[in-house]
Amino acid sequence: MPRLRGRARNIGRRTQHAQLVHDRRLNRTAEEHSTDNVNLRDQVANTRANANSEQRDQRLRVNTLRQRDARQRATNAHRERNQQRMQNHRALTRASFNRLAFEYDPEIDYSSHALIIIGNMDKECQHCHAFKYKGESAGLCCASEKVSLPPLNPPPEPL
Repeated sequence: MPRLRGRARNIGRRTQHAQLVHDRRLNRTAEEHSTDNVNLRDQVANTRANANSEQRDQRLRVNTLRQRDARQRATNAHRERNQQRMQNHRALTRASFNRLAFEYDPEIDYSSHALIIIGNMDKECQHCHAFKYKGESAGLCCASEKVSLPPLNPPPEPL
């Protein structure tokens, strides 16, 4: 790649003059700020008053193009976000939930799918007092007291 010379080396960097102007603008008082705004407003008004119809038309064309480009960029960004969201949704709806753990895709936000959100284990069975998830059926743990397991032995002491 050829070496850059002169001003081309400073692309993307602030020059000393630009840094001085930036610092001056940051440190100006409110009165200086309003005076600068008035001067700039007068300067723009004089420039526009002295411009001929061709220059005015050119300025309006440039402004129209800038506005159109800004709208296009915003629309493209919105479409891209929407497309990504739809791809994630389609991937979740097409996925086989039986083997989904073996086909995990880190690009997909699984937590946003209604069939995957199971909530907290805070419901208690009225028969065996086991804790269950909200969506579990009533007799899933003990078959509505038809199955009774012996109590577990206490675990051994750690080694």
